[in-house]
Amino acid sequence: MFLCVVSSLTTQGQAFFNKFDLFDSCYYAGYHDVIINQNNEKVILGAEWNFNTASIFLNKYSTNNTFYNTYKYTDTFISSNSSLFQNLNYNYVIKYQHIIQDPTNPNGTCNSYIIKLDTNFNMYDKKLLSSKKFDSCDIYVKSFFLNNQIYTFANSLDSANAYWIKSAGLTISDTNVNLLKRKIYHLFPNNETTIKGVSQFQSNFYITGYYQVDPDICTNYVESFIIKIDTLGNYITHKTFTQPFLNIFNTNLSFATNRIFITGAFSDTCIVTKRHTKQQNIILDTNLNIISSQYYSNPQEYNNGIFILPRTDSTFMVLALKHKTETYFKDFVFQVCNTKGEIITESYHTIPTDSSIVEHYYNIANNVVFNPIDKGYILVGAGLRLSTNGVSYANTQPWILSVDSNGCINTVCAVPLNNQEITKENKSIIIYPNPSYNGIYYINTTEKITWKIVNVEGKIIAQGNQNNIDISTEATGIYILQIISNNNLQTIKLQKL
Repeated sequence: MFLCVVSSLTTQGQAFFNKFDLFDSCYYAGYHDVIINQNNEKVILGAEWNFNTASIFLNKYSTNNTFYNTYKYTDTFISSNSSLFQNLNYNYVIKYQHIIQDPTNPNGTCNSYIIKLDTNFNMYDKKLLSSKKFDSCDIYVKSFFLNNQIYTFANSLDSANAYWIKSAGLTISDTNVNLLKRKIYHLFPNNETTIKGVSQFQSNFYITGYYQVDPDICTNYVESFIIKIDTLGNYITHKTFTQPFLNIFNTNLSFATNRIFITGAFSDTCIVTKRHTKQQNIILDTNLNIISSQYYSNPQEYNNGIFILPRTDSTFMVLALKHKTETYFKDFVFQVCNTKGEIITESYHTIPTDSSIVEHYYNIANNVVFNPIDKGYILVGAGLRLSTNGVSYANTQPWILSVDSNGCINTVCAVPLNNQEITKENKSIIIYPNPSYNGIYYINTTEKITWKIVNVEGKIIAQGNQNNIDISTEATGIYILQIISNNNLQTIKLQKL
């Protein structure tokens, strides 16, 4: 059985650094999770796959960022979902899953395990939690250790009635991983609900993600949600966000002064070849009411907010992806934002390569955490690389990025944004009726406006400056209304029944 060997490619020991770890001859290797332990060390959970075997591993970086100590567990499985946390004794707990090929079940078998390691990475316990068919599995997203209990959030599958249902799920276990409670939150229409982030604030959890709206209108038509529950798993409330078509929150949340900060992306069109994603920053109160909504868009780039984190002052940090094409994101941007969600500064980073690789094809940011010691941030992920012949692809490799409180490795990388294209949500404009049965809509506002209507293919079908809209001759379906008032652009989804 072949195992990959880790080698270091950059200088270590500096306060902030950009590091690419090379795993030789692996199909995939990536960093998935990171925590700062009680000794201020960085502990990183990762996974690697060859074609016949796969492993999960822990790497540890000391306080001066020197790599040392590793733990690896290898098995014969096809894919893995894992989550890392520490218990009251500062021991490490890994919940992970593997999918076993099964000739009698095309979807395979999903086995869920827990591994416990002491502070020196010595394994002292391993336990099989469940063994299910994959189409009835809880796919792990994130775990918390709180109130001496283990909270695991998952995308829960159910293949009843010959079709798949995917919902937000939660299991609560004791310290011996005995199941205390299992909750399913099936709150949205259709069958595709995907959790992308979970955050804990005071006595509540906040779950973010997206769900498929109507695949008959658009296969990529998704809208975002946030669900609020208490620490007993009881549902409190939820909110959906109805930006048109692609509308995704890929993020954890950040909290300050009883406000919730969230970031994501949306697109005005369903057609992938014409789609231009725009970053969106939203501020909510703890009852999930919108306080402020901003979006950032550059016509030459695809923009996507993926993580949001606290800072020591009243501002907060957003980690965003930017690239010239939608599919192959390579550049990361740390954005300092004010309490309205407006971007103050940006710091760009491109993950480095080694001498055998001429270009990263894309980068995946899997987790980022706030470092309370130096007030900076630790970002981990993986990157697919283009080999030296410029044609074939090398394997995917892990990387770690350490930056200061401005998102910088050095002190001069943060660039102020003075001419950003930010659009505020204008609550003084009301459209009714919506949906409309006859295609007639009215715009209730006292402001001077101009508007245009765009169909799902991105084609303008109507425009004007009056307060009524008539698309009665158009087919039933979804249309996008873009209204400009006071130099601000507001985008509203219209539905004709």
